[in-house]
Amino acid sequence: MTVIKKAGFSLRLLLFLAVLAGAFGLVWQANAAPFEDGPAEIFFLSTQNEANCTLIRQGNAVILVDTGEAVDGPAIVEFLREKDVSCIDYLVLTHPDQDHIGGAPAVLAEFSVGTVMQPYYSKENDKAGALEDKFSELGIKPLYPTRPRSFTCGSLRMTVYPPLERQYRKDNNYSLAVLVRHGEINMLFPGDAEEKRLGELLRVHWPEVQLYQVARHGRASPSSGALIERLNPQYAVSASESSDSAIREACGQVGAELLYTMDGTLHFSSDGTALTYLYPEDKEQPYADT
Repeated sequence: MTVIKKAGFSLRLLLFLAVLAGAFGLVWQANAAPFEDGPAEIFFLSTQNEANCTLIRQGNAVILVDTGEAVDGPAIVEFLREKDVSCIDYLVLTHPDQDHIGGAPAVLAEFSVGTVMQPYYSKENDKAGALEDKFSELGIKPLYPTRPRSFTCGSLRMTVYPPLERQYRKDNNYSLAVLVRHGEINMLFPGDAEEKRLGELLRVHWPEVQLYQVARHGRASPSSGALIERLNPQYAVSASESSDSAIREACGQVGAELLYTMDGTLHFSSDGTALTYLYPEDKEQPYADT
């Protein structure tokens, strides 16, 4: 009898551990914007001081990754209106530096936003504090991912990878990494990830990525080249031609075309199987002077 009881206890323990392990491995899903066929458009906006702001839209599904600096807010709002954006399904603020969240109050004041995501951040930060006040004013409760989470938005699928630690010495390492998929086309936005965070990202089993926004506006860390080689992108987007030589060398090794938002807003189109770079071929004007 004792042996049977011990066996039963062991079996229940194993089942409990299996469920627990499965729970920690889950990538939770949420849905926004009904599915519809059609191409996806990706715009890397040109900003006044080489800050980050990327619009991804497919039909009525809209994802906005970062919002530039406060000075960029009015121009970002104007650009979204020109593109007939009426609401934003997901606003992802990759980390709390002013060149990623500065324009958020202007965007939030003008557009309905379904979900705001940002990393957990425990340090004092005036810009982040002001943004929290804006959230409170508008009744917005941001989502702070603590594990990889996946979302569908039209025919776009977005997976957000949070930092693995609660405390970092360098604020840039709090960056969320955002993988957006449109059919067979993959796009990765790693915020301002520096060496420690890049090391975390190198442990992820990434698909081959066609479009990569170079981390930290093109300033290299020791692992920057290794991540580019792992991703093997078709295009890499950086802020300016002052990108570190290690970035240029890594892009050259994998045959990635390196493009710069300082030259104007960059426009890509995906049909789900192929990615096309449209600027400057279509001669549309960038949203901001550089």
